[in-house]
Amino acid sequence: MFSQFRTRLTLAFGGSIGLILIILSLISFFFIQDTARTKVEDELRSAAFVQDRIWQMEESDLLDKARTLALDFGFRSAVATEDIPTIGSALINLKDRLGVDLAYAVLPDGRAVRADTTGSETLIDVPDDLLDALEADTDPAGVLELNGLRYQLVSAPVKAPRLVGWVAFAKPVNEAQLRELETYSPIPLVASIADADFVLDTGSDDIVSTNEIDGFGDFPPAKLVLRYSMSEAMKPYNGMFLALGGSAVAGLVILLACCWVIARGVTEPIRKLDNAVRGFADSSVIDVDISSRDEIGRLARSFSSMAEKITEREAHITRLSLTDTETDLPNRRALEQALEWESQDDSENLFVIAVSIDRFARIRNVIGQTAANDLMTMIGDRLILEVGVLAHGRLASDTIGLLMRCENDDELMDRFSLFSIEDEPFLVGSEQVDVQITAGFARNIEHASLKPVDLALVAVSQARVTGQQIMAFDGDMYGEPSGTLAMMSELMSGLNDGAVSLVYQPKYDVRKQQVCSAEALLRWMHPDRGFVRPDEFVENAEETGHIKPLTRWVVERAIADRDELLEKGYDLKIAINLSGRLVGDEAFIDWLAETLGEFPGCFCLEVTETAVIDDPAGALANIQKLRDSGVEISIDDYGSGLSSLSYLKQIPAHELKIDKAFVLAMTEGSSDALLVKSTIDLAHTLGLRVVAEGVETNEVLGLLGLMGADIAQGYHISRPIPLSDMAGFLREFKADIVPPAKSDKASA
Repeated sequence: MFSQFRTRLTLAFGGSIGLILIILSLISFFFIQDTARTKVEDELRSAAFVQDRIWQMEESDLLDKARTLALDFGFRSAVATEDIPTIGSALINLKDRLGVDLAYAVLPDGRAVRADTTGSETLIDVPDDLLDALEADTDPAGVLELNGLRYQLVSAPVKAPRLVGWVAFAKPVNEAQLRELETYSPIPLVASIADADFVLDTGSDDIVSTNEIDGFGDFPPAKLVLRYSMSEAMKPYNGMFLALGGSAVAGLVILLACCWVIARGVTEPIRKLDNAVRGFADSSVIDVDISSRDEIGRLARSFSSMAEKITEREAHITRLSLTDTETDLPNRRALEQALEWESQDDSENLFVIAVSIDRFARIRNVIGQTAANDLMTMIGDRLILEVGVLAHGRLASDTIGLLMRCENDDELMDRFSLFSIEDEPFLVGSEQVDVQITAGFARNIEHASLKPVDLALVAVSQARVTGQQIMAFDGDMYGEPSGTLAMMSELMSGLNDGAVSLVYQPKYDVRKQQVCSAEALLRWMHPDRGFVRPDEFVENAEETGHIKPLTRWVVERAIADRDELLEKGYDLKIAINLSGRLVGDEAFIDWLAETLGEFPGCFCLEVTETAVIDDPAGALANIQKLRDSGVEISIDDYGSGLSSLSYLKQIPAHELKIDKAFVLAMTEGSSDALLVKSTIDLAHTLGLRVVAEGVETNEVLGLLGLMGADIAQGYHISRPIPLSDMAGFLREFKADIVPPAKSDKASA
């Protein structure tokens, strides 16, 4: 409701002191009211005492007069003789002389002579209850009600000498008498006669005092009620209350005005500071117009200093967020911002090129991290000078991104051909470094999941796979990552629900002419896709990181299957393929060594030479660790890809596996037979066992036997078979080797 601090401060101070004033006023009011009530109650008690004394005195006076008349000889004689005229005359004379309103002479038979205010006598009948009261008391006196009127009545017996009657004087208790009683009080009270059960009305503010008056004989008593209105008692103080109220209101108004002025003085610097903060938040510009030397002034100056430092740090953070800290080149974020900015003018002809340095990790290991960073800076500078790119940025440790505007792919390829990076070596310190690059580029187009920079990086990987120096992003080659992830999720589920299984392709010992081992191969029967070939999901598993849990499952399944064959009497060595992505994973290699090390000589891990290319030292150390644990090592697919005699010599293997492409073509009159024979001899020279895969005919099997191959594997021996059929196959298998006739191939 009150959003301004100045208003809240004013109301807080004003309200607090105003509340104090109200409380003090209420205390004063109730104190004065209580004092007035106490004073009135004291006055009423005094008035009640006086009224009671007056009543008693009047009653005693009337009683004395009644006794005097009752003792008069002539009056007694008249009453005794029931001389009505004489009685009436005596009563009238005495009533006038004594000043009473009514006088009675009551005869024992219930008749009475009454002398009233008219000066005449009347013979009346006395009510029975009055007569009973006279008979019950010798000197009854009190108040009684006759014909709706109350009287103060006294009586005295008339004896001559026996009781011959009573003389009674009555004085009406009327308004005149009550007003007379009121005149004896110093305060303007109101007197009245009420019944004995009188109760004050709860809604009345009167102060009341009561005196009980005895009833005449057995007649009910009455109460003399004295009232005084509290509002009348408070009238003398009304002026004081008015003065107090006016003073309080005037003081409160003055107080609020003072609080407003003080609050404005306090909040005005705060308001200016608030405006300065808002300005700083909107424009990063600080302007604090506060010159006071108090706490708020010091706060304003501290805030100005803080804002300046924040601005400096923000500029530094912004620079860091857009700069590669190792090379001071712009980073990926800077390149993407430049792409977004340039896209506002013409987005169709923008290209992002990712230029990756081949073997950068090896170069860095040779020249050091600092020199490698300097090299990347030099490369970035040369690219900018030679081509004139719109922007550039470091995308990875070995990759620089460029932003160029070209009409089409051909123009970009032409401009890329002008790069002299590979022609002129870079001088880094005292070292000359020759650099070779692989580049990928992508047009600035929308893609379902990747940005243009990501597409360019993917294009680099595609260029390396296809052996090109520069390549545009190929969407068909990239495929659909979401589909790949879905396939991997289904693959992991298949490991648990039985959709994925292992089959075993037997390996035949050519010399012993018996099956000595088997290679474990994956099979996946998808409930919707049907049979999924291993080369369709193994590569994806390597790319997504699922190859580790997949390999772990294969190892555990192969151990269990081998135990089952062993129980049936067949002791076979099991070969398992090990992905090159896992050879460098030290933790996984430790698990393999610990798990398979429990079965020394029973398992063989097949790895390719390419597994040691990225990190030769680490990979070779891990392979040696496996060998030391009792696991045999086989070099798989030898002859396909980047076969190297250097790696063949360094890898601590037990076995060399010739790629099936050479074995399949041995009988076609080509040079493949010579290559196979040379490889077998080379392997034996290095102390390696030779496995030839792809044996599909008896002729090839015989030829391999003549060449000295140790083990044969292929469809001629057996297709991959499930574990349930393995025992039957081993029991019924018979080798039928027919050595081929001597020929040029054999002599070769």
